[in-house]
Amino acid sequence: MVKKSYSSVLYRFSIEYVSHQLRSRKTPRSSYCRPKRSFRWEPVAMTIRNAALDLIFAGIILAFVVWLIVRSVLRAEEPKKHILRLVCSMGLVMLTVAACAFLFAKLGRFAAFAVPFTVAASGILLGVMWASRLGEILAAPLSGLFDGGNAKAFRQPLYAIAEARQKRGRYQEAITEAQKQLEEFPGDITGTLLLIDLFAKDLDQIEDAKATLEAYLQNGPHHSKNIFRVLAHMADIYIEKYSDRESAKNCLECIQSLCPGTDQEMIAAQRLAHMGSREFLAAKKQPTKIIVKEFDHRLGLQGKEPDFQRNEKSPDELAKEYIQQLNEHPLNLEARENLALLYANHYHRLDMAIEQLETMVNHRNQSTRQVVRWLNLMADLHIKLGGNIRDAKKCLQRISDRFPTSAHDTSLGLNRRFPDMIEAKYRRSARCVVLPDRRRQTTDTPADSAARTAQYSLPKTPAPHLEVQKLWALEVDCSIWRSQSEVAT
Repeated sequence: MVKKSYSSVLYRFSIEYVSHQLRSRKTPRSSYCRPKRSFRWEPVAMTIRNAALDLIFAGIILAFVVWLIVRSVLRAEEPKKHILRLVCSMGLVMLTVAACAFLFAKLGRFAAFAVPFTVAASGILLGVMWASRLGEILAAPLSGLFDGGNAKAFRQPLYAIAEARQKRGRYQEAITEAQKQLEEFPGDITGTLLLIDLFAKDLDQIEDAKATLEAYLQNGPHHSKNIFRVLAHMADIYIEKYSDRESAKNCLECIQSLCPGTDQEMIAAQRLAHMGSREFLAAKKQPTKIIVKEFDHRLGLQGKEPDFQRNEKSPDELAKEYIQQLNEHPLNLEARENLALLYANHYHRLDMAIEQLETMVNHRNQSTRQVVRWLNLMADLHIKLGGNIRDAKKCLQRISDRFPTSAHDTSLGLNRRFPDMIEAKYRRSARCVVLPDRRRQTTDTPADSAARTAQYSLPKTPAPHLEVQKLWALEVDCSIWRSQSEVAT
């Protein structure tokens, strides 16, 4: 047996190692010859972005769940029970998940037979807890049509209890309930009026009613309509129950001082002007007496017409009465309008009638309807008394200039409608003249009537030149009528 020396073995190992290295260089492995790569930020940035998106999505879901929970708690009729139901439901869900995980850990694939029963038992318990709430949610669209649903109710005073106590005659309890509501809602107009009625009408405590009224006015500021309601109601109580004309007058004057430049000021002025005298208020409490006078029992068998006595006042007496009322109450619109009509119809003083109407038109706080009516009345008087079409047209033009955006604006169709309107008004008056005995007599002959009818037989929508001819014909006819009137008088 040939023995190998240590040097020969080492030599042979070194040759084999070198040959192996040479072979490995010729056919390099991928692990030894992999090129070095530089560090890239793209994968790191992608990972950070995906994590951030996951966190944002999870936060949105969590915020939505929290919003749903808070909203359900706020809209619940019993918030404490609702919170308890939510806590129990979350605890039951977590317990169910833990039980399923425990079953999978212990039983493995055999847990598939036990997990459905566990989940079903949990679902039954959740259904018992949430059945009533789910029923309310499903029926809410239908029931909300009748009871308003979950609409937010505004806080407002409730005087039903006080009114019920008042109807039963338990006035002190009604006052207590009304005062409780007024402490919570100070300055409420309904409660103030209820308290005034309880004190003044039911208990005859007028001083307490005055104190309630003063407390309301001091607890301001209030709207002018509410001030008018309270003071006018107090004035009605003074007149109807106590016949105290002076106190009622003070209430109405207080309205004028507290509501200057408003419609309520004008209404208070009209009430002051039409307030009855002390004798009239005292007579209202007395029973009405109807005096039946003796009459002729053979009245129907007489040949002549009976001469009944009329209790009408003469125009001179009416004029004096209207002037006296206007001296006391310059804002009495009814008296001023009646005086203007008296000047026009009886005295035939167009200038004085127009002066009274202009005073009412130029006064502040007049409604649009009233001003338009007075301007139309002025146009009628210009046509009937003066035969002045130009002044009548100016009155109608003032309506368009003063109220350009209202329904009374006639500027768009004034040139078309005005001749027809003048014809309709003038044909009723131009054919008659006023004689000295104030009896209206017709002066037109049948031929003149036929000619006038042919003259006014124009189409409904005439051309502009026909309108001019028609307006000129009306002016000529007015001048003829004025000359006939002068001759007759």
